[in-house]
Amino acid sequence: MTKLRWCSSGATPQRPKSAGLDSKTEGRGGHLMISPIPGAPGRAQVIGSLTGDSVQLLLDAVRGGVAELDLSEVNQVDHHALRVMAMLSPQRCTLLNCPRWLELWLARIRANGGD
Repeated sequence: MTKLRWCSSGATPQRPKSAGLDSKTEGRGGHLMISPIPGAPGRAQVIGSLTGDSVQLLLDAVRGGVAELDLSEVNQVDHHALRVMAMLSPQRCTLLNCPRWLELWLARIRANGGD
C-alpha cells in the first residue's frame, strides 16, 4: 500500500517518489494526508481516507505531539480506523470538526465499548 509520510514541519507530506499508484490502492478508498496547520502548534488537518494501513499515519501524528486533529476533510473511514479514533484518549488528542456522519458513528462505537 502506498504510504504518505507525516511531516512535523510546515512542509506538505509527500508520497515517496518510488511508490506507484495502482488500482488496489485506489480501490481501498484513496489516500490520506495529515498536515500541520500553520500558526496552530499541535494541530493538524486530516485529509482523505482513513482506511487500511493509513490509520498508522494518524497514530504517528498523535505520538509526534499532535493534540488536535481537524477531521473536516475526512471522506472515508473503515471500521478499524473508527475503533482507533474512538479509543484515543481525550486528554491526549481532541478530534475537531468531525463530519456529522463520522460524529454519529464514533458515538455509536463509544457507546458499545469500542465494538
